[in-house]
This record gives sequence, structure tokens and C-alpha cells, in this order.
Amino acid sequence: MRTLATDREIGHGDYFLRFLGIALLGYAVIGKGFAYIGVPPLYIGEMVLAYGVFALCMSENWSRVLRTGWVWPLLAYMAWGLIRTVPYISIYGPDALRDAAIWIWGLFSIVIASLLACEPRRLLTLERYFRVFAKIFIIVAPITYCIYVFYPEAVPDAPWADVPLILIKGGDVVVHLTGIFAFAVLLGGLNPIFIVAGLIIDLGATFTGRAAMVTFGMGSVILACMRPKSPIIRGVFATLLLGVAIMWIYDIHIKSSHEPFREISADQIFQNVQSIFTNSDNQDLAGSKEWRLLWWDTIFNYTIHGKYFWTGKGFGVNLADDDGFQVEEDHSLRSPHNGHLTQLARGGVPGLALWIVCHLTWLYWMIDSAVRAHRSGQTRWTSLFVFLIIYWAAFMTNAAFDVYLEGPTGGIWMWTVYGVGLGALWIYRKCPESFEPKEIEAEPAREIAESATEPQEEAVPTA
Repeated sequence: MRTLATDREIGHGDYFLRFLGIALLGYAVIGKGFAYIGVPPLYIGEMVLAYGVFALCMSENWSRVLRTGWVWPLLAYMAWGLIRTVPYISIYGPDALRDAAIWIWGLFSIVIASLLACEPRRLLTLERYFRVFAKIFIIVAPITYCIYVFYPEAVPDAPWADVPLILIKGGDVVVHLTGIFAFAVLLGGLNPIFIVAGLIIDLGATFTGRAAMVTFGMGSVILACMRPKSPIIRGVFATLLLGVAIMWIYDIHIKSSHEPFREISADQIFQNVQSIFTNSDNQDLAGSKEWRLLWWDTIFNYTIHGKYFWTGKGFGVNLADDDGFQVEEDHSLRSPHNGHLTQLARGGVPGLALWIVCHLTWLYWMIDSAVRAHRSGQTRWTSLFVFLIIYWAAFMTNAAFDVYLEGPTGGIWMWTVYGVGLGALWIYRKCPESFEPKEIEAEPAREIAESATEPQEEAVPTA
């Protein structure tokens, strides 16, 4: 076992985690409007990342994680991204770096994992931060989302950019709801009644898209297998079924002024389920699905079956314009509604292969560690790894339906979860005892330690 660090003054690494937590909260509850804080091309995400790199350089033992083989797949993926970006910077300028952010943000993973390895107790700090995030998100997210969806005219432009101050999508909200659901069931520390009530309210406001349904369904299945007797799971499932039944019986329909073809209703839920597996009777949903499939088929044709097999089109070109699938008047759509096919279109087959290897190796290490911890009776470690797997899977699932990981609201969050996984992996292998909530027992433990060092009176022998 490695010797754990003693209590220290707060350093740059701790401040970085605080700033990162604030940024992640802003991305989650405000969205695109928060992401544009800053001066182009340096926005808040890039600022936090720069400070993180500085904090890592100022830390002792900063290379602990880098000396393992766990980061090699990530570094290989990022190296290929660099190769496919540099030639296009002179052609597309800032747009090349903007598109390359999807791999540049991988630096968040390296920084976070390394800072956790430098001070393992930071893992407990992140656990505490996420509990605070969960409470704030469950209260604030449905409010900001409903304002954006049902009253878009009331949303002003951000003072610092020509974008709406609030711009969040239902699928993005459900990704975090899935993570919070998993955290509450597996790691606890949150009031069950609050969690069930909050999840139902939030899901009721955002459960209108296919991505949201698939994402939450995936996480729920894994959780049900892990904790089949959890009262939180039973409460959420029972209330969801009851809510859908009430909407169906009373024919409740709440339409969105932002997306007229979506509404909160039992019919919308049934149509979403139908559109996932078959062709939906809803022409808007069917048209959206057909548009995606046509674009994805085009990408397959010019990469796997075409001249861009090895190289892809690179980072910088507007794929929506170049592929002929632009639907925005301002040409703001740049990538297909599938982050995995974005890797194929921009990096070719090698880029997609490295992307897959990068994530499958991470998934293997998380599952392997969870199994080891379970066999050793280390319940908290098992719960942590399963929580990270479910949260990561939620990001991957939502990315298959939308432009999500290409922006900071999804990309920085996903790479953060990836980095926490790598850091937790290092801590579990080197000093697993550090992930024990011993803060409450700190004072008694210190008194015991001090008394153990005090000189004791010599015992008087008795007959």
C-alpha cells in the first residue's frame, strides 16, 4: 500500500476541482449560454482546462497515471486527432480547433486522473461535490428546461454572446438524471423521497425524445440488475407507470412552442417507443429519423466504402454543408446527430477504431475493477465503478442521437467522468483504503493516535 498524504493546505489542484465543478454545473443547468462565457476563442471551458494543466504542473507526483498503460488508448486517439487537425488549421482557422475540441477535451481526463492520483482523498471530495450537484440539478434543471422549451420568447440572449442565455435539451438533462439516479441507488447519501419526487418531475418535463427514453432505460436496466430491491428504483418505476397511465386516461397533452411536433403526453411516449424499433406514424418523428439515417449512410459510403477510408474529412470542414444535410439557416449545424459517426467522418476508419478502443478499454478496466471489488467485499468501490459505468454509458447513448459530445456541455462532462474513472482505477489499485468516509472519525482517530505516542506508566506486576 502507498502511504497516504497527510492533511495539506488547499492547493491549485483543489481549486481546479472547485472551478471545474462550477463549470460543470453551469453546463448542465444553463447549457450553451453558459458555455459561451469568455473571449473567443477562449471560453470558460478552455480557461478551466488551462488552469487544470497549470495545477497539474505544480503538483508533486504529477506523472503517476501517465506512467501506467491506462492512458495509452486515450493518447493514441488524441494523437490521431492532432494529425487530422493540424493540416486544416491554415484552411479553416478557428473552426478546425472548434471541431477538434472533441479530442482536445481528453486533456480533462488526464488532468483529473493525475490530480486524483496525486492526492487520493480528492476522490471523496468529488463524491461530496456530486451530492451537492445532484440536489441543485434536480431543482433547477426542470425550471430552466421548461422556460427554454415552453417560453423561448422569455429567454434573453446572453450578454457575452449572440446565443440564448438558456439552451438545454431534454436528452442532455436525462443524461444527468440517469447519473443521479445511479448515484442515489448505489452510493446513497441523498434523501430517497427527494430523489424519487425530483426524478419524476424532471423526467415528466424532459421525457419527450427518443434519446431521453433510451438513455434512461439503459441506465435503469443496469441498476435494476444491480439493486433489484432498491426502494428508489421501485418508487421511480411505479410513479412513472402511474404518470403515463394518468396522462393516457385523461388525455393530457402539453405542447412545446419550441418543438411543435413534441409534447408531454402518453401518445408521445408511445410514438417514441415505436419510432425506435419501427417506422412511426408521426411524420415529424419519421422524417427526423430518415434524415439521420440518410446522412449516416452517406458517411459510411465516403469512408468505409470510399476515398476517405484512411483519413476522413478532417477537423475543420462543416460536415453538414459538405455532405449536403444542412438544415440551419445560419449554417450552425456542423456535425451529424451521432458523435460516434462524427469520429468516422472526420478521422476515417482509424479515427473511429481508436475512439472505440479508447472507450472499450476504459469500460473493461471499470468492469474488471468492479468485479474485483465485489469479490473482495468492497461495496463502496463496487458501487463507485458501476456508477461511473452507467454515467459513461448515458453519455455514449445520448451521443448516438444528437450533436452532444462535440460541444462542451456534453464533451467536457463525458471526459470528466472518463478521467474520474482512470483516477479511481489508480487509487483502487494503489491505496483502496482512501475511499472510505473517515472525515467524521478524524478527531477520535487523532486522539487515539496521540494517546498511543504518550509515555505510559510502567505496569505494576500483580500476584
